[in-house]
Amino acid sequence: MQDFLSLAMSRYSCRAYAPTPVSDAQISRILEAAKVAPTACNLQPFRLLVLTGESLKKIEKTAWLYGAPLAIVLCTVESEAWQRKYDSQNFAVVDGAIVMTHMLLEATEMGLGTCFVGAIKTPLLTEALKLDPALRPQFIMVAGHKAESEESKPHPRHYERKSLDDLVTYLN
Repeated sequence: MQDFLSLAMSRYSCRAYAPTPVSDAQISRILEAAKVAPTACNLQPFRLLVLTGESLKKIEKTAWLYGAPLAIVLCTVESEAWQRKYDSQNFAVVDGAIVMTHMLLEATEMGLGTCFVGAIKTPLLTEALKLDPALRPQFIMVAGHKAESEESKPHPRHYERKSLDDLVTYLN
């Protein structure tokens, strides 16, 4: 087991996968990581749709799946999310992003490649999966065993990080 900072630094967007399926045990661990993710007031305003095998064909035209053998669609339920009372900011998307991060890091811990897909065609995805109108698809996590190719390696931008001096201001 690696320390958290090493784990976080090792995660990157993998865009090429081997056809080897992700095991049920690995999927269960990823879903457990989602379940324990913190959400505002612990309201857990999300639903996860797990697609493997033939079911992936339902969503292949809605987003780049990069040939991954596993896709988890994260949908939010805005009516179940905490809202900040001062400006009515709904935290469903924030909670969803936290849940996605937990799943991505758990998959990375197990040695799987992952990609956080935000560029999704939500109307097509909603139609393809026949989603209840209360569910709003926000993101897709694709995961699997990395292919032996350049596309499965980190993009050079992965290593470009702003300095903390550019990102942090200490206030007295």
